[in-house]
Amino acid sequence: GQFFADISIGETYIGSDGTMLSYISNNETVNTPAGKFENCQLWEIRRWTDIQKIICKTYYKDGIGIVRQEHTTDETTSTQTLKAYEIKAGNGLLPLYIGNSWEYASSYSPKNIESVLKVTVSYADEKSALVVHFSNAHRMGYDENSWLDTVQELANEYVGTQSNGNQYLCDVYQVIDRAEKLASTPMEKAYTKAAVSAARRILETDTDFNPNYTATGHWNFFGREYIRKKLIL
Repeated sequence: GQFFADISIGETYIGSDGTMLSYISNNETVNTPAGKFENCQLWEIRRWTDIQKIICKTYYKDGIGIVRQEHTTDETTSTQTLKAYEIKAGNGLLPLYIGNSWEYASSYSPKNIESVLKVTVSYADEKSALVVHFSNAHRMGYDENSWLDTVQELANEYVGTQSNGNQYLCDVYQVIDRAEKLASTPMEKAYTKAAVSAARRILETDTDFNPNYTATGHWNFFGREYIRKKLIL
């Protein structure tokens, strides 16, 4: 739960759950929609959960706060950069004073995803602070040249809902073909193989796509988990 620690550049603090917090640098330059920030500190967090490995790189400007954050899971990275801010008072890497606020822009194309992320300090004293945030994302389309967007389209759009609430299967065979062509890394190829197999088997349960279907059941997709340990029997 710590953003940073009392350690020197190059050192790592390890939490009780195994999370690693490392102080990487203090001379980073970060360009953002809110301006150019020099001499920023870079901190990295590496954390393992039951389902995934997380790497989070956070850039701080002293007296301003977080100016950039790169969040990576399963080899895919999303980035937030400072769009606007108001610092009424306070100091340090996270100035916590009532009314201080930060707004961030995402790395997603605005034609595909509209996103809002705003953080505000609503209370602060010498011992504690209350920070609230508002976030919202609205997907309007998918990048057909992005593997990640394509597999998300496959998972999200293979089934539709009619006005009466009934569901129906959608033709996602072109999406399946794109996913197979775009997969490049070993993880992407493995995930795509499982995803398109699930999608094809789902479509084959519908008479519109397979007049001679024999399989029936509840339409369902799947999730994935990150394996941390190898069990040797």
